[in-house]
Parts: sequence; structure tokens; C-alpha cells
Amino acid sequence: MMDSLSTGIGGLDFLLGGGLAKASTTLLIGPAGTLKSYIGQQFIYAGLKNGEHCLYVSTLESQSDFEDQVKLNFGWDIKTFAKKGLLKFADLSHFWAFEPSELTKSVDPAGIAEAIFKAKRG
Repeated sequence: MMDSLSTGIGGLDFLLGGGLAKASTTLLIGPAGTLKSYIGQQFIYAGLKNGEHCLYVSTLESQSDFEDQVKLNFGWDIKTFAKKGLLKFADLSHFWAFEPSELTKSVDPAGIAEAIFKAKRG
């Protein structure tokens, strides 16, 4: 039997046979409105409540927008976890072009990796 981590959503953990596999990478993909952010936020919060170090990588929002969103949606104050060093945030929004004329702009994978590692180090 594989070790698993709770997603923070009991019904989803049941469907997944106990949660997500420990030491694995899980990518949530899908169109807008399919609850990807909701699932990710639940997972992060479950980890934070268990005292785990978490890294939230965002391509669309700043850390303060993320903190405001989870406060509004769930009533969670996650700023205390960031102050304790349990929550790190990587804002990658500046790597993406949203203007139609810039859709072919190349993305720098090394720059993205550097931003993630920088956020992880604090």
C-alpha cells in the first residue's frame, strides 16, 4: 500500500484511495471553472495545518491577492503561516504574456526555475 497525503477534501481523498501519493508530483489541468485553484488551496491549507512547509506557485496572482482570496473564500488567515516560514510563494505572473499580439513570446524555463528556487529559499 502506498503512503498518501490528504488533499484536504475528504470526498476527493476517498475517490483517490486515501489521497495523493507521497513524494509525487501532481499536475491539475483543465479549463477555467473546474476547481483547480480550489483543490490546490485546500491541499496547501491541509499541509500548513499539519505543520508542513508548502510552496505555492502562481502564474496569475500575487501573494497578497492569494492571501485575500483564501480569506474571502474560506475564512483562512494564512499570513501567519508565511510569517512562520511554513508558506513560500512564487509569483510567476511576469513570465506570461496575455496580450494577443504577444502570445508567441517565448517563455524562459531557466528564469521560471530560478524564480521557484528563489521563493523556496526565502
